[in-house]
Amino acid sequence: MMNYLSTLILLLYSSALSAQISGRVWQDANALNGTKGTERPVSPVAVKAYGADGRLIAQTTTGADGTYQLVVPPQQPVRLEFGNLEKGWQPVAHTPLVRFATTPAEVNLVVQHPANQLGANPRLVQTVYVNGDYGDAGADSLTAVVITAASGDPSTLKRIATPRQVGSLWGLAYDRTSQRLYAAALAKRHAGFGPLGSGGIYRLSPDDGTVLPFINLDALGFATAPANLKRDLGSSLTSVSHDSLMFSLVGKCSLGGLDVTDDGQMLFVMNLYDRALYAIRLPADGALPQSADVKKFTLPLTAGQSGDARPFAVKIYNDRVYVGVVEDASHSKRVTDLRAIVYRFDPNADTPAFTEVFSTALTYPRGTLDYGVSGWQPWTDDYRQARVSSAPDWLIYPQPILADIEFDTDGSMILGLMDRLGHQAGGGQLFRPNSSMPLMPYRGLSGGDILRVAFRNGRYDLERNGGVGDQLSAGRNNRQGPTGGEFYHDDQFQADGIVWH
Repeated sequence: MMNYLSTLILLLYSSALSAQISGRVWQDANALNGTKGTERPVSPVAVKAYGADGRLIAQTTTGADGTYQLVVPPQQPVRLEFGNLEKGWQPVAHTPLVRFATTPAEVNLVVQHPANQLGANPRLVQTVYVNGDYGDAGADSLTAVVITAASGDPSTLKRIATPRQVGSLWGLAYDRTSQRLYAAALAKRHAGFGPLGSGGIYRLSPDDGTVLPFINLDALGFATAPANLKRDLGSSLTSVSHDSLMFSLVGKCSLGGLDVTDDGQMLFVMNLYDRALYAIRLPADGALPQSADVKKFTLPLTAGQSGDARPFAVKIYNDRVYVGVVEDASHSKRVTDLRAIVYRFDPNADTPAFTEVFSTALTYPRGTLDYGVSGWQPWTDDYRQARVSSAPDWLIYPQPILADIEFDTDGSMILGLMDRLGHQAGGGQLFRPNSSMPLMPYRGLSGGDILRVAFRNGRYDLERNGGVGDQLSAGRNNRQGPTGGEFYHDDQFQADGIVWH
């Protein structure tokens, strides 16, 4: 029988006959320091070792944590080649894809995607909503889209579109290849559409202020709203309106989120009316797209008897399109039927299909908006249901729309949930409490939320009690998020002795 000393000698002898080249591949958030922090590991990346004669000695791929190991004879000079990076990803300057080493050695690869990097002076773009149909000449002096330095320097504030030029908007997408901004129409009660109507997408030049009516999906045969939609908006900026039909159409017509591919060749936008994702080819010469440039993709929406599935968010990440959907519980009226879902879509696949990558119930506790109203509620098309019994001139009834998806440097998703009532209501506008009463002024209050979803071992996990992945926030146990706490906390303010969430 082999004794302990013999075993140890054998192990040492075996180690002398082989050595390892090991390392890690990760995404560097700032593409500058190459230091492994909380950035996302990259997998699968192919790693191959070649000898001086060009012969392949060993090969492997990185694991879920981005690490790899190659067994190579000791003191062996090798040429390492990293490959199989996803489209658009590239190594940072000091870690090229081809490297030379002698075993044993540690060789890391640090990669970045240009689309994920900010310049030295990033800017912030925001939409602004204006009352009425913009027939008032005063609308030309107001702002519908504004740009400013992300640092908050007020001297950089600049208007790049007026309400008359674009109307009410939501989706914004920046094409860094052409340095143009795209903006999509939004159905918002008491605020009119722009000249292209409910299916309008506009192209803006942030630097020179040029606004171009880019594409009207309705004009190309892709309906985005009911035919002959009538609205009773006032032309004066100070006028009030009922705009009653739009209460039920918010989130159900016009356009939702949009985004542009990193190469600037395609624009993706959500049509809320037919609940389909549209891909629009962007002509290389800057010309306007035609119907042949538009392709429709149908989503696998299956809310069933409990309600309808309502898509909205659109995000492009790593050459995949991510779509946010809410099952609205509008039929059952049960909060337990409310769900948020994220689909991933590969437009370059031979057979493009939507894959569900994450879903969660929306029954978790949330902070109180006011008058004791908290949590998410099933969608409603009856504004009387949104009235507060103890304050009947207030509408407070938070209904979820999964309006935005973003990705952090570690691959985690950040989900922006918008309150549908925020676009169904307007301060000082009109409603009819019941059929026998005249129109009366009302006030509305909305409240959204932000959720973080960790990406670990190839799957997405929702935050739990203020913790997500290996991170924990001060929102633990504040009773305002999934399982008793929220990661993004302190999302409220106090005024007149009231805490507004």
